[in-house]
Amino acid sequence: MFLLHLFRRQSPPTSRSFSNGLLVNGVLCTAFGLMILAEPDLLAYLISILLVVMGISLLTSWWNLRK
Repeated sequence: MFLLHLFRRQSPPTSRSFSNGLLVNGVLCTAFGLMILAEPDLLAYLISILLVVMGISLLTSWWNLRK
């Protein structure tokens, strides 16, 4: 949900923000991958945080649709 603003139709500078978003996401994925390789127990924490964030996002989406 937090990346949807990159896909909106706008003027030509959108491609620059889209590529910057890809760069940031690529660096984050690489950093997380290296951290998991260095500390395998970190994977459980990252997955649990991801599940909590996804759960809260789904609950807030449901709440907004209900109103």
